[in-house]
Amino acid sequence: MQRPQYQSLKHLIYFVLVFEKAVHGDLEKFMTNGKGKGLDIAARVKLCHGIASAIATAHRKGIIHGDIKLGNVLVFEEDKGTDYKELVAKLSDFGFSAFASNKYTRVVGTDIWRAGRERKLPPWHLTRAPEIPSRMAHTLDQAKLADMFSFGVLCLWVMFLKELRERDERQAIVKASTSSFISKCLKSASDFLLPAKQVDPALRQLGMHNNVNIAKNSIRTLALELVDGMPDPTWKEKLRRLFESTLEVDTNKRAQYIHSDSGLGFEYLASLLDERSPKATNQPEQEALSNIRGHGNSFVSFPSASSFKVCKSLQALCLADYRVREYIFHCLKEQYALTRKSSRGTQQGSYTSKSNIALQLAICKSMGFGTGQNDDEAFKYLEEAEKWRRQSGSGQTIDYTFLESQIDQTKVVQHPFNPWLRALYDSGIIQPIHQGLEFLSSPPDAQEKIGEARREEIRVMERRLGPTHPAILNMKWSLSSLLMNSPDPVVPIEYLHEMLKSLEADTGRKPHDRDVVLTKAYRSLSS
Repeated sequence: MQRPQYQSLKHLIYFVLVFEKAVHGDLEKFMTNGKGKGLDIAARVKLCHGIASAIATAHRKGIIHGDIKLGNVLVFEEDKGTDYKELVAKLSDFGFSAFASNKYTRVVGTDIWRAGRERKLPPWHLTRAPEIPSRMAHTLDQAKLADMFSFGVLCLWVMFLKELRERDERQAIVKASTSSFISKCLKSASDFLLPAKQVDPALRQLGMHNNVNIAKNSIRTLALELVDGMPDPTWKEKLRRLFESTLEVDTNKRAQYIHSDSGLGFEYLASLLDERSPKATNQPEQEALSNIRGHGNSFVSFPSASSFKVCKSLQALCLADYRVREYIFHCLKEQYALTRKSSRGTQQGSYTSKSNIALQLAICKSMGFGTGQNDDEAFKYLEEAEKWRRQSGSGQTIDYTFLESQIDQTKVVQHPFNPWLRALYDSGIIQPIHQGLEFLSSPPDAQEKIGEARREEIRVMERRLGPTHPAILNMKWSLSSLLMNSPDPVVPIEYLHEMLKSLEADTGRKPHDRDVVLTKAYRSLSS
């Protein structure tokens, strides 16, 4: 038998790329027709965590994907032994990706970068950021923000596919019951003459809410409503933080969560979706905070948990969103647990660091800063701080008197604030004026809940610090700004009037005291 004769390929070289097979296809196919239909919330979160980690890596390497959608996420199985296979989501199709730059660029070949909604877009482009059609050219930093928004919409679809479809079905029933016979006929004729590809009902819902007109864009509100309706509270807080940051239509506010020279924005998102820590965090992780830019192009070094002083920054931190204080306490408590497990020879395990962290937790518990006020727990932390101080062999005795002296120091008005606090102001995490701006974009019912939370926080801390403490006044002024949005105009006036009574009863204040004048000005504005 003679073998076949082949033409010589001696002088030809062919380049071939071989990819692993995605056994479950893309994410849309997997979630609608495959095993994904039966996934619980934890498994869905894990898939999104994998996608966030991939985008974080790309951004950290200076690469923007530019086309994040369901069809560009492939689902694989990885053998973990003992007949267990783990589902893994992998980001694909970097055909429209680009390297990070501050220059304007046009990325051609996909509608996601082109202006206008006048053309019919395929359903996956309903996930794009609303600001994208408004510019013909974009910096790649702006493209990072678009990646962030698209990822948020993708997560919304994955987490609430069933709920979105049910919502679409309910709306279809209402629409069908109210439409006339003629409109039905016209629609039937239109569908016959211009047959369109069937759009997934969940994607149709996203498209209805993700309006190019930012004033009409309600996708963030939709996401938060769905999160609030979750029966299981395990992931509620984390998903709320995820959608609050990614689906923010104001690009300036969205930019607070992502930085031009790193992938920290997506590293924060990945940390939110990490199944190993289901307790919600309320701000970007410490690594992200440590790299927020200060004035100019220099980076400001933020204190670590082992050197952080709550009292030193109390007044300025009380101007911030109340969730910042909760996050600071969370970080201190998390670091406290780590230091107790670490060995003596490490930085985390040094007795001085342990002593300071325990002291800061005692201060937080004593004042109710970022947590509930509890004197018993404060005393336990205080004992731990003194024990580790003695083992370090240095420093002043840490007892209740020392704790009181630390808190008393916060009564002195702090001027000026230091460079790292300026960085917090510049980033928008802390507002440099007494306005509750972090509340104003929230819906009325959310504002009411936030107001109640702020009132309770003030009540707890006021009991420890007094009604005219500078930090308490900062919190009250911030709350008064929120109350000015109340339907009842009397509410902020009465609140500010009570503030004035407390200030005027403070015998240590001068006739034209700055705080009295400022509170009167606020009362005038609210009337």
